[in-house]
Amino acid sequence: MYDKLPISAYVWRTDIKETEQLPLDHLEIWDAFSYNITVLRKETLQGLQCKVFMKDRKMYDGDYMFTIDSCHSDPNELNTSLSETPNEHKSFNIIKLDNGQFAAQPNNRVLFYDQSLTPAGVTKPDFKVSTREFYCENGHKWSAGDSNDFFYEIDAK
Repeated sequence: MYDKLPISAYVWRTDIKETEQLPLDHLEIWDAFSYNITVLRKETLQGLQCKVFMKDRKMYDGDYMFTIDSCHSDPNELNTSLSETPNEHKSFNIIKLDNGQFAAQPNNRVLFYDQSLTPAGVTKPDFKVSTREFYCENGHKWSAGDSNDFFYEIDAK
């Protein structure tokens, strides 16, 4: 069991030379955004081949494994991280690279390929960063606070 090692310390192939391995700052371009994380597997991406765009401006082939996402878990504690800031929040998609290493990359640096959905002529998408927070309960002109109706059959005010 190992801990406190960077992702660059882990390999799944033993026949790669250390001089051929990508450095840590290519495999993972952001440090963690919070001590609070969740690990999830995006079912539609499970096992898909992908290409990762690295700092050297080259694409590296690999397979999606799972995602690590940062969060701020306790609303009663001061949020001192960037995990809940829309334009700074990053997910870490863990990719098993064909070169024998693993990468932890945000969504906008990975192209996923599903043979039944991806067209033959794939182009690089233009990602836009979300800079707003969205709330479904903010600013609406109705209230369900004084209604006992199960489906909130109330008049908008």
